[in-house]
Amino acid sequence: EKHVLYEIANEPNGVTWSTIKSYHNKIIAAIRAIDTETIIICGTPTWSQEVDKPAADPVAQPHNVMYTFHFYAGTHIGLLPNVEKYSSQIPIFVTEWGTSYATGDGGPFLDLAQQFLSTFESVGSLGVSLSFAQWSFADKSEVSAALASGSCSSKQWDDTTCSGTYLKNYIKANVATCGNKPPTTSAPAAPTTAPATAAPVVTGTPVRTNAPLPTNAPVPPSTPVPTNAP
Repeated sequence: EKHVLYEIANEPNGVTWSTIKSYHNKIIAAIRAIDTETIIICGTPTWSQEVDKPAADPVAQPHNVMYTFHFYAGTHIGLLPNVEKYSSQIPIFVTEWGTSYATGDGGPFLDLAQQFLSTFESVGSLGVSLSFAQWSFADKSEVSAALASGSCSSKQWDDTTCSGTYLKNYIKANVATCGNKPPTTSAPAAPTTAPATAAPVVTGTPVRTNAPLPTNAPVPPSTPVPTNAP
C-alpha cells in the first residue's frame, strides 16, 4: 500500500546485528507472505545508528527493504561520514532526527543539522534518495519540538519554536508538496529567534535518552523511494 510503511525493531540497542538481522528475516518473511511489495524499514544497531552493519551483511529478502538511521545534530555529527558512505550501498531512511542533543534538549544545533541535510541532498547526484522524518511535530517542552508550548491545546499550528521554524523553512524551500515544485534556492538560513524557554520537567516523568516517546509523531516531509534497492 502506498500509504503504509512497515518499520520493525525500532532503535535496537545492546544487541548484535546478527541477532537483529535474524529477527528481521523472520518478520520480513511473515510480512511478505501477505504483502509482497510494501516498503519494510529495518532498525540497525545502537539506536539505529550503525548502517555499516547491514551494508556488510544485508537481510535475506532485500526487495523493497530499507535500513534505519537516526541522529540528533548535537550528539551524532561524527556519524555523518558513515551515512554518506553507505547511502549508495543500501537504501537508508532517516526515520528520526532532531536539531537538539539525543535527550531532546540542548541547542538547537542548526548548523550541524544543516550539514546532515546538505549531505542528504548531495547524495542525490549518486541517484540516491534519502527521505526523513523529523522529531517532532509536538509542543512538548523540549528544544527538539517543532511547536511552541501550548500550541496544540490552542490549535496554533504555526506557532513554531526555533527548531520548528527552521524545519518549516527548509521544507518550503526544498520539498515539493501538493504537486508544486520547490523554488531552486539554497537552504534557508537559520532563524535568528531564540527557542522558547522549556518548562521544567515534572518530577517522576521519564526523560528520554535516545529512544523516542510514543506520544509525539515525527513529521515526514517526503515519500520514501528505495531507489538503490536490489
